Amino acid sequence: MARKPAIIVGVLAFAGFLCALSAQGTNAVATRDQEMLAMEKARRAVTVLGNKNDILPLSPLDTKKIADLEISDTEDPKGGRSFHSMLHDRRSNIDFAKVDQNSNNVEYESALETAKAADLIICQVKLFTRSGEMTGLISRKQREFLTRAFTLGKPVILISFGNPYIVMDLPKVDAYVCAYSDA
Repeated sequence: MARKPAIIVGVLAFAGFLCALSAQGTNAVATRDQEMLAMEKARRAVTVLGNKNDILPLSPLDTKKIADLEISDTEDPKGGRSFHSMLHDRRSNIDFAKVDQNSNNVEYESALETAKAADLIICQVKLFTRSGEMTGLISRKQREFLTRAFTLGKPVILISFGNPYIVMDLPKVDAYVCAYSDA
């Protein structure tokens, strides 16, 4: 019998955990221990929805220059940096650029230059849905920027850390990953 990848085992274990909770009734939900377990599982949970030309996983031996682009719905200067740091620990030839809804034309052009100088684009999209608000959507300017970056003829890996449906609003990518945490 073939071994299941660790991520599938983790997701299945978490699903079993949720089923056990629901069988116990609502009083058993949302204790501090359960929240910590849910966060741990979320950190490890990823779903690969597309992997054209087997671009994933990235080889640690590959020396291609990577542009790590973040599309965000906040101006948080630390946003995207933890994921970038993890990438940089594994690959030294990587540059980071971020744009958010308040970025100006100079910031967009600078991010595009980062993409042009790279052999591979990794795009982390952090557009989160918030209750009672019209959030989690990509802005017109961000979509235009990504269209320009994605048509440079470079392989693109898109990782959504928020709204998993934004890919429908974007040009085709070589790999599409949904993740629930960048930790």
